[in-house]
Amino acid sequence: MRRSKSVADMRTPIDLIIKRHPEKKKLIRKYMEKWNKRTTGGQQWPKEGTFDPTCCDEMEAIIKHHKRNDKSDKREVQIHCLTQGMQARSEQDSMFKQSREVTQQ
Repeated sequence: MRRSKSVADMRTPIDLIIKRHPEKKKLIRKYMEKWNKRTTGGQQWPKEGTFDPTCCDEMEAIIKHHKRNDKSDKREVQIHCLTQGMQARSEQDSMFKQSREVTQQ
């Protein structure tokens, strides 16, 4: 059974986000590194990102509460980066499901 290239080429969250926003590649990598350093222990943010909704919710809370008085756009950019990973995963899941349905027919 042969899978379609898009399904066989499933990537890490960081790869999917960079694919959507190639012009922000350095910034995305910077935030993933920063989030990895900001977390510790069993709930440490992976450098390649994660699709785990619980982990993403926790990181969103950390971002929103870190340096609350900072009024720069950094916080919004980081949250956008985080939500792009979740959206990309939803699209990948949908593509995977469709390709499985096609191969089963």
